[in-house]
Amino acid sequence: MAKKPDYPHLEMLELYESLVAEIPDLQRKGKANPYTSLNGNMFTFLDKQGKLSLRLPKDVQQDLLENHGGQPSIQYGSVMRDYVLLPQKIIDDRNCLSELIKQSYEYAKRLKPKPTKRK
Repeated sequence: MAKKPDYPHLEMLELYESLVAEIPDLQRKGKANPYTSLNGNMFTFLDKQGKLSLRLPKDVQQDLLENHGGQPSIQYGSVMRDYVLLPQKIIDDRNCLSELIKQSYEYAKRLKPKPTKRK
């Protein structure tokens, strides 16, 4: 029996990995649920439907939600605080998307470090 791929939305995964690669020293984590984290704080992730959510400062969140079709990121029935589910029109604009991921990274730098849960 053939092994199924770890993450089914390969086109989105390739875009995500190329954007993450633009930030030095940043690595994508997670096989089945791709994400990035810094100092124990996750700040971007791809969900099981292939949608991208970013953790962003309040003013950027508000702008995306009110003016650009962003939505609150809901995972397992809970709203992810500080995350915005990006609309397709932003995903399709690589320059805008790249800038938002960089803003998310800068925001993550300001968050209080959390201990990782490695075993």
